[in-house]
Amino acid sequence: MKLKIQILNLLQRFFSPWNLSRFLFLFIGIAILIQAALDSLWIGIFFGSYFILKGLFAWGCAGGNCHIPAPADDVQNQ
Repeated sequence: MKLKIQILNLLQRFFSPWNLSRFLFLFIGIAILIQAALDSLWIGIFFGSYFILKGLFAWGCAGGNCHIPAPADDVQNQ
């Protein structure tokens, strides 16, 4: 049951609205992966795969999670 919930969560994250950063992570990851595979650099393949997964599943900043809210004092003064 727990695995099913995790799979559904990943699918939901995949189909969530795409933004520019998700596309950039995906395309840069694909470029790194292809170049690393052509040069037989295994560490590059893992590095490229990380960025592809980050773009596909909106992990980290690709999901818009890097926004830092302003302190309450700054909001009230404006």
